[in-house]
Amino acid sequence: MANAQQVLQRARSLAEQYRHDEAERLIVKLLSEEPSNPDASAELGILYTFTQREIEAVDLLHRASGAERFSELAQSLTDHFHCRALMAKKLGIDDPLGKKAMESVRALAGLEPGNVGIRLSACLIVRNEEAHLERCLASVRRIADEIVVVDTGSTDGTVAIAERFGATIGHFDWVDDFSAARNESLRLATGDWALWIDADEELDASSENGVREALMRPQFGGFYVQIHNLLDESGDANQYVHVPVRLFKRCDSVRFEGRVHEQITPSLKALGLPNATLESVKIRHYGYRPSDMASKDKIQRTVSLIEKELEERPDDPFQLFNLANAQIVARDYASAAAAAGAAVRHLERESGYGSQVYQILAASLIELGRYDEALAACDECDERGFASVLSQFERAHALQRMNRDEDALAAIDRCLAMEWPLELTGDYGIKTHKRQLLKGQIIAQLGRFTEAVELFDFALAHDPANTVALYSKAATLDAMGQPIEALKVFEAGFGDPFMGPANKKGAARVYQRLGQLDVACQLFEEAWRGRPMDHGFWVHWVQCAEAAGDMPAVVRAYEAYNERAELSADMLVNWGRALATCGDHEKGLNCFTEALKRDPTNANAYFNCGDLLYQLGHFADAAHLYESGLRHAPLNADGWFVLGNSLAQMGLGQGAQTAYRQALNINAKHAGAQANLALVEEGMKEQAA
Repeated sequence: MANAQQVLQRARSLAEQYRHDEAERLIVKLLSEEPSNPDASAELGILYTFTQREIEAVDLLHRASGAERFSELAQSLTDHFHCRALMAKKLGIDDPLGKKAMESVRALAGLEPGNVGIRLSACLIVRNEEAHLERCLASVRRIADEIVVVDTGSTDGTVAIAERFGATIGHFDWVDDFSAARNESLRLATGDWALWIDADEELDASSENGVREALMRPQFGGFYVQIHNLLDESGDANQYVHVPVRLFKRCDSVRFEGRVHEQITPSLKALGLPNATLESVKIRHYGYRPSDMASKDKIQRTVSLIEKELEERPDDPFQLFNLANAQIVARDYASAAAAAGAAVRHLERESGYGSQVYQILAASLIELGRYDEALAACDECDERGFASVLSQFERAHALQRMNRDEDALAAIDRCLAMEWPLELTGDYGIKTHKRQLLKGQIIAQLGRFTEAVELFDFALAHDPANTVALYSKAATLDAMGQPIEALKVFEAGFGDPFMGPANKKGAARVYQRLGQLDVACQLFEEAWRGRPMDHGFWVHWVQCAEAAGDMPAVVRAYEAYNERAELSADMLVNWGRALATCGDHEKGLNCFTEALKRDPTNANAYFNCGDLLYQLGHFADAAHLYESGLRHAPLNADGWFVLGNSLAQMGLGQGAQTAYRQALNINAKHAGAQANLALVEEGMKEQAA
């Protein structure tokens, strides 16, 4: 019997870890050996209630008579079938199976239902949400018995909309604390259950039956619900999915915690009841669309509140994770990597967000070019038991950036073979199309262009506006020798604020090769202005303008760059040359002078400044500058040549002769020095005669 108790204790421990299949196998094996063991029957019955198989649990109840947990099982079944009867009555349907099961439970146990019910309160906190609120309330009106709306200071028509839906209205002064406001909504609610939903969210119409199924199961404390955060202005191709508890028992002890990214699960845990996942329930969240994020300055507000939380609990891994998540959304990769790194140092094994925080860490390190560290983060993620499709995706991503193409291909194939568990939080696009996109990029680097294009088309079928896919496909078509087709695809991605500049740069390079330098110059300029911190984009613009002989465009490029960053001495020299070519001699001289201030050893600056003064007829000043340049670059044959020219213009034949000979000592084939030396020597002979 002691051995049986050990088996049951082990099974119970597995069930508490939500490892229900393993627990069930242990108990079933025990019952095959000891079919009359009442404790095993009770344990299996309780397990069935937590896997939503209550009818099967009823069949075990009579075999559990005398078991230590008999009353617990009987009460759980009594409460469930009572709620099931309430739901049948509410919907006006007959439920003979439920009635029969309830009669059996009553006959065996004779218990009365506890303090349970099926009334649902939809609880919201709002402020200036007239653009979204009606859609939200319309989505919960059929399923909720009451709607509670707590307003935190709206100045628009939000409250009037809530009143039109018959909501219970509360008013709460905003104190930079989401939990405080949400707890006020719970205080006003009267339902047996609470559905936590926001004004910019919508309960999917297909979710109603799933919610009703949950309301009939008081053996659970709460239910995880998939939240699909829509990231594009329209459509649902790009989504970030997370799975928090959104439907839960409402009682006095259940309260939200946390100033931001508030949580209900800690107080639910104190009830001693497990949570379950509602696979058929989905909430769509519109608040992460770009227009909403910008209008409400959500990222800065979120970061500010998280930082307040961290002042009180600096090692809180959940808030460090939230901070990293906000920062990677803002593309502040250095800060995101630091916050995610701190989060993983304090991460506990049971943390449901472990896979995601490691993905944020790896993705941020990749964007910072720290690929080895990203791979190390993926290794650590796997070693600590957080391995998922997310970490495998980032492993492949890092290897691809390192040009370890065969390793990257093996990694992304493993990623493609992995499932996306219902409870996993992260970028849902990885599941639907982004891993195919990454594989396409990898095999394109391996020269398998046709296969790559097929994968890019797969990604674009899911997300036609995906400008990374557009760029990748266009670049691949270009590599396949299809420039016209490549241009069409590049141009489709011009409008995106993030990848648009890269697509313009790609198109510009095609036009440049096709000899359409004016179009290429314009696109290079637009690409750099869209991503002004990318020096390489600007270099392409300048080089193309120079190749086109468009010196005004070159001048414009240097002027634009100078408005954003400090020019190096060499850049100032090139700007001065362009200005001089355009006839703006004064500004050209100013550029050369500034270049020499920044780098007094820059021989090129001396020579170019000398050239301009020579053109203006200031031969003595030009000669002085050439001599200064030659002190720093004595082996510059052209420098000696132009010095010779200046001295010749000044009538200093002997000095010019010496300069030309020095140029020829360095480069015996210098045609200009050969010709001018001959002229000077001829002139000197004539003077001597």
